Amino acid sequence: HPLVPMRGHGLIALSSLLERKDSKALEDKDKLLKLFEENLDHEDSYIYLASIRGLAALGTLFPDVVVPKLCEQFGDFRQEGRRKTSAEDRMKLGEILTKVTRSLGDLVPHYSQPLLAALLCGVRDPDAHVRASSLANLGEVCYLLRFSVGPIVHEIFACLSGVLRS
Repeated sequence: HPLVPMRGHGLIALSSLLERKDSKALEDKDKLLKLFEENLDHEDSYIYLASIRGLAALGTLFPDVVVPKLCEQFGDFRQEGRRKTSAEDRMKLGEILTKVTRSLGDLVPHYSQPLLAALLCGVRDPDAHVRASSLANLGEVCYLLRFSVGPIVHEIFACLSGVLRS
């Protein structure tokens, strides 16, 4: 499609504005969130990778809004009556969540519950690629949480034991 390069470049430019904390881009965060989400499932990697970058930038700037929303979308494969999120899209969402987690630094423990719940859900996903991606992301998030992982360490180990037995 001839407009793919222009669309991709536009998404990259918008991501750059967010990363530079441009005031106009920050004002339009809800519109940008919708735009990046709509392009996340595009078939062209130039488009969906730009959307991943934009969603990660939004998640870093507005974690209170973006992290719970992405966690909910990541875990929605079991919920009935809703549009199912494809395995490929769940892996993209997991990548975004991990990127945001890396950028949050000392704030990671504040978001540990939704992050770990979503990733533990992903570890039990029917798709093997999502399970593998979720395990990798779970390891990274646990590493970033350091000692804050304590309250649910038993649940994490129970889940990992189940994975090893299957």
